[in-house]
Amino acid sequence: MAHLKCEEATRLKTVRESFGSVSNSVRPDPFDSVRPESFNSVRPESFNSVRPEPFNSVRPEPVEGTNGAPLAERPSQYAPGSTMKTGWQTSTLGEICQLESGKPLASADRKSDGRYPVYGADGEIDRTDKYYFGKPTVIVGRKGTVGELNLTEERFWPLEDTYFVIFDEQQCDLQFLYHLLTSLDLHHYAEGAQPHIDLDEIHAQPVKVPPLPEQQRIAAILDAAFHAIELAHANTKQNLQNARDLRDSYLRGAKTTASGDLAELAASPAEQQRVVPAMDFLSAQTQRLESLYRRKLAALDELKKSLLQQAFAGEL
Repeated sequence: MAHLKCEEATRLKTVRESFGSVSNSVRPDPFDSVRPESFNSVRPESFNSVRPEPFNSVRPEPVEGTNGAPLAERPSQYAPGSTMKTGWQTSTLGEICQLESGKPLASADRKSDGRYPVYGADGEIDRTDKYYFGKPTVIVGRKGTVGELNLTEERFWPLEDTYFVIFDEQQCDLQFLYHLLTSLDLHHYAEGAQPHIDLDEIHAQPVKVPPLPEQQRIAAILDAAFHAIELAHANTKQNLQNARDLRDSYLRGAKTTASGDLAELAASPAEQQRVVPAMDFLSAQTQRLESLYRRKLAALDELKKSLLQQAFAGEL
């Protein structure tokens, strides 16, 4: 029994050191102190100092038709609260694009090794050698996963539970349009017992649209920022899972060491004094890390919403 206690003590020491390592590896960064009211001052150039590391190397590539200057050197008209740049127009969504209904595709025409993707409301769900539309665009979930957005390949088949977007590429940039639709949060327009989108209501939504070169500049900034946010989001979720796995690993080890002898634990105050503090420590550390990581995930989501709001108010 003595050697089992020794093994248990060694395991607890290892777990404490592991949790300390996890805690110490979480460096203070802007997400620790983010508050919703602070998002009106968030600027894309702030990504230069954001951790984790993927943010350090992300830079939007200069877009043809823009001056290519760093964001910090651009005119003050991009500052939050300023008036929109000359050339922006207020329109409706239906005036810059149209959502068209997808079509059924027979089972006989579906094949896993087909040349073209078949899109449902959740994204690509099959392949086929036929295509219904021959330009890259955006798929919008019409039924089921209402409002879900997916960028398409050049040729594809949209099923009847989707809309696909038709637009003039001489007037509207695809990536800009994708971000514009994201900013409208189409999930909130679902209606009825079997949720679906009312096209008349969506097409009537007011939107602000800049000239094409400005659309491309904004889309480049959002693409780079959202890529970095997704990386940080994935890293944070993995850190959260790592903390949980570490706790579970110790609990499994404790059960193995005790050889399933729960009766001894219940009958022995000494055993309880040895094991209970370890359980309390694991619970407290895991809860603390979970709280930290959840705050970071919420901050990342709010940052994304803030950037979209600024972009389509003409403030980037």
